[in-house]
Amino acid sequence: MQIIFTAATLVAPGGDVFVHDCNREVERRYSEHFLPRQNLLRQVGKLRHYRMAIPGATRTVVPPASMGA
Repeated sequence: MQIIFTAATLVAPGGDVFVHDCNREVERRYSEHFLPRQNLLRQVGKLRHYRMAIPGATRTVVPPASMGA
């Protein structure tokens, strides 16, 4: 899954990455390898939302209500 690697490489600090079909083996393994688990904000069904950390900043969790779920 070259696209997950590319997204993880190109995303700016504080940027978002969404991975769909994360229940499939390939997407799950690539996500776990290239996207740090501590950056996972939320999973809804088959969709995972990652926010890349900003160096030197503390991580804040977005409340579910503000995500427009």
